[in-house]
Amino acid sequence: QDISSRTKKSYFRFYIPEGTSYVDYIRRYLIKRPGFKYVGKESHAKNGFVEVDYYDINGNNRKTDYGRLANRMFDKSQLCQKHRLALNLKEEQGDVIPPTAVIRRGVWKQVPKGLLNSETKTETIYFLKDSHRDNGKGIRVGMGLPSVVRHIQRNRTYVLQRHLHNTMLWDGQFKFDLRMFSIAVFRPGERPSFFLYPHGYCRVNPIPWKHSAKKSLQITNVSFFKRKNLSYVLVPTQQWDRFPKIRERIERAITQAYIKTQDKMHPKHRENNRRGYMLFGFDFLIDNEEKPWLLEVNASPGCSRNRRPSHMVQTLQTMFDELAELAIVPLLDSSIPPALGSWIPLKTNIKSSEKKVAGKVIDALCEHARSL
Repeated sequence: QDISSRTKKSYFRFYIPEGTSYVDYIRRYLIKRPGFKYVGKESHAKNGFVEVDYYDINGNNRKTDYGRLANRMFDKSQLCQKHRLALNLKEEQGDVIPPTAVIRRGVWKQVPKGLLNSETKTETIYFLKDSHRDNGKGIRVGMGLPSVVRHIQRNRTYVLQRHLHNTMLWDGQFKFDLRMFSIAVFRPGERPSFFLYPHGYCRVNPIPWKHSAKKSLQITNVSFFKRKNLSYVLVPTQQWDRFPKIRERIERAITQAYIKTQDKMHPKHRENNRRGYMLFGFDFLIDNEEKPWLLEVNASPGCSRNRRPSHMVQTLQTMFDELAELAIVPLLDSSIPPALGSWIPLKTNIKSSEKKVAGKVIDALCEHARSL
């Protein structure tokens, strides 16, 4: 039952995790929308959330709390912790994600065939990533397997990946990755609905790439650049002429990731009574065959206005305006139908046999597009 049907006078609260930079975009939209009035925020440490945003949705001026709209799923770790992503997508290794080993508390849980063997004459670059750290932290880059394995601590969990030997370089010389945005809309007792925004941006390392274990050459994480006070370049996908040929494969990869994790992230049991939405940031590397490789998934990805071009900020604002009409306003009032805007619905209730056929069709279409 939607909140507005319970009472004609109510506040609805949004729980905002610490450091969630995108809430400003949503706030800017809702305060201008008829029927919404931004009242303020309060500190609220319960359940790990630190802020509560209050909106007056029916002209009431009392902070009466009738419900909450969560922006975190029951178990986002199934998608957002690196080792869980690798284990859940075990069957998709070499297709959606790169071959990935999982080392948990000193025990090698998963080692894909050939991962520890070098395919090139030059020494192989390996990445050892702490599964419980993000923002570019906890990553070790080494030339050769022994240089990274020696950093493994028995009380930590890691994933181990090899550098793609045919990584696409921006203008043929700069390493880059691709950030895409997707949302899940969920209600108690129902499978979530998932959507993909058609525009993202490329994060380009401004230092010419070379075969080296130097971390600043191999990392494309914006948070890492900011901490080290290094420059970086953000390029919207609208300005990248090769993106239209890649987008269908990205949509397929994200869909497969959701299919493998949706029932774990939003299980159907009494303990899970969450209703709301969650924003994800999917990070991809692209190889020279225009195939995207999913590296990691970020919960509540950073969308700060700082150091972003004005046209990119406007694109992000449009995305969050449409997110509010798709995932927030309809949850507050069921009489208002969701408005897709530019968001693309993902088909996540597909059978496994259909999924394999669909994947082959998309690959064939992409191969044909490259030949044109």
